[in-house]
Amino acid sequence: MLFHHAREIDHVRFGVVRQERLSRLLGPEPTECLRSGELCPIDDWHEQALYMEPAYDWLAERIGFYPLFLAVGDHEDALRITGYADQFRRKHRPAGVRNRALFSFADLPEPLAFQDYDAWHFPLGGTMEIGTHRREVIVPPYWERAILKASWRRSDWLRRARRAPGSVQAAVPELDLRAADRIWCRNQATRGRLIAMGFAPERVEVRRLRVEPWW
Repeated sequence: MLFHHAREIDHVRFGVVRQERLSRLLGPEPTECLRSGELCPIDDWHEQALYMEPAYDWLAERIGFYPLFLAVGDHEDALRITGYADQFRRKHRPAGVRNRALFSFADLPEPLAFQDYDAWHFPLGGTMEIGTHRREVIVPPYWERAILKASWRRSDWLRRARRAPGSVQAAVPELDLRAADRIWCRNQATRGRLIAMGFAPERVEVRRLRVEPWW
C-alpha cells in the first residue's frame, strides 16, 4: 500500500470525504472578552485551528485545493505519521485522538500534490501572532522549494518514500473511502462499525502499531 489516511471513526463515511477548515466546523470562538481588546482564553480545539490553519491555507494557495493529507510508503514509519499509532498510547495521548481507522490505497488519481514531510514542519511551526486570536505564516522561498520540490515527478516522490520511510506526504482535495484497498482499526467493535457502514469485511483488519516514545 502506498497511500495511507487515518481519521476518527466518528468522521468516517461510506463515500467521499473532504478536508474542512476546523474553525468553520467549530464556529466562532468565545467573544465575551474580545471587546476589551485582551487575549481571551479559548478551548484546545480553537487553539489548534489557530495554530494549524495558516499553514494549511498557505499550502492550499500553492496546490489549488484545501489539503486532505496522506502518508506515502509501505514502511511502518510511513504509517506512523498518519497518527494512527497515537491511539494506542496509554499515557500522554494527543488531544482529540480517540478511535482512528487507517485507510490505505494502492494508488490515487490526480490531482495529487506531494510534500516533503520534514520540511513541512517549517510552516507548521512558523505561525506568528499578528493580533488577538489572529495568526499567519510566512514561508521563505528556500523552504517553499524544500517542501514542494516543484521539479519532482510522481516517480521521484515514490522513490524518496521507499528510500526514506516517513519522509513524504501527499495531499488530495477529496478521498473516496470506498476505494480503500485495506482498512485497519483498533478493535473488533470498530471493525463491526465499519462493516455495518458498507466496507467489505475482507478488507477490514484489527491491527495495532508499535508505539514509539516521544523522545
